[in-house]
Amino acid sequence: MELGVLAVRAIALAAALSTAACSFAFTRKVAPTWEPSQPPDCSTSPIPPALDLVPPTAAVVAVATGVLTEDVDLGGEQLRQAIAIGVILASTPWLASSIYGFYHTTRCRRARRDHGRWIQRWNELRPETVTPSR
Repeated sequence: MELGVLAVRAIALAAALSTAACSFAFTRKVAPTWEPSQPPDCSTSPIPPALDLVPPTAAVVAVATGVLTEDVDLGGEQLRQAIAIGVILASTPWLASSIYGFYHTTRCRRARRDHGRWIQRWNELRPETVTPSR
C-alpha cells in the first residue's frame, strides 16, 4: 500500500476520533425532581445514540475483516493485534455515549408515558364540570 493512501486513512481516523460523541452533548435527561404531574423536559430521539454506534461498529467490522491490519505489512502479528486492540479501544467513548443516550432516551419515553397516564387518570377522577343552563 502506498504511503499516501496510508496517510489519508490516518488523517480520516484522526478526524473521526476528534469528534464529540453525540449523546453526551445532545441528550437531555429526565430531571431528578420530575414528577408525573409535570411534562418531562428531556430527549426521546434515538438518533444521537444511533449515530454514536457508527464508529464502534465500523471499528469492529474493519478489524474483523482485516482492513486495518492486513493491508499494510506492519512487521509482525503482535503489532497487528496491538492495532486491532487500539482501534477497538479508541471507539469505546462512542459506545459509552450510545449506551448513555439509549438509557436516558428510554427513561424519557417512560416519563412521558407516565405523564400521559397521570393526565388520563386525573381526567377520569375529577368531577365533570357542569355548565349552567341559560
